[in-house]
Amino acid sequence: MSVTGFNRRRRELAAQQEAEEAAKLEAQKQEADEQNLAEELETTPGDLDDMPYPELRALAKERGIEDYYNMNTEELREALKEGE
Repeated sequence: MSVTGFNRRRRELAAQQEAEEAAKLEAQKQEADEQNLAEELETTPGDLDDMPYPELRALAKERGIEDYYNMNTEELREALKEGE
């Protein structure tokens, strides 16, 4: 193998390692984001009592509660408590 071929192969391996490291970091970041989202979605009934209407609607939408858009504040709180 010539010096040029050796250097080319070395650069290819370095680029491959960088790509693998970047993919690993991205996977770790995504896992951390998913864990943070899961922690945010965990609420206690006391938390629901303190939430304003727009936050209750957003949480109901995230949790897939049907007809959340037709519910008032108390109905949203009750539906969210039942869905936990």
